[in-house]
Amino acid sequence: GWWSNAYHLIFATNDIIAGMEDNTNLSLEDQARFKGEALFVRAYMHSLLVALYGDIPYITTTNYATNNTVSRMPLKEVYEHILADLTESVDLLSNDTTDEKVVPDQSTAKALLARIYLYTENWALAESTASKLIDSFNLEPEVQNVFLKESKETIWQFKPNGISDHNTYEANEFVIQFVP
Repeated sequence: GWWSNAYHLIFATNDIIAGMEDNTNLSLEDQARFKGEALFVRAYMHSLLVALYGDIPYITTTNYATNNTVSRMPLKEVYEHILADLTESVDLLSNDTTDEKVVPDQSTAKALLARIYLYTENWALAESTASKLIDSFNLEPEVQNVFLKESKETIWQFKPNGISDHNTYEANEFVIQFVP
């Protein structure tokens, strides 16, 4: 189920990316933001899948005929796709985020980019990307406020939905209850 749900979300992000091509209804700023956010989510979901399953297909289209014939790719190739998506995402996104930090922004993409550099053993880029990101944030002076939604150290967080018994809607998908 988790595999299917993850690829369903990836399909949706690919649809958003395709929808930004030659779009005349949105401003260029909105197109860049939506595409950058979708690229981040696509990379993030693939990074979760690769962490769980190893070699996986990296899906970049909504073409069902193409998607029905994909096969697992070697880890190195999957990580290359993740890095490409995140690099483009960083270029497209800004740091003009909401106070709640519930929408991925440039800092969110940089944080995941640093992590993927670490996973691919690109130590120099992992260190420089993480260091620049860390230097751009102020530490929370009060330790009791570090894990609160208003924390100055927060990069990205999920918003509680107030409906289900889970803390957030995303907890249904991102908090893995059973290991395959």
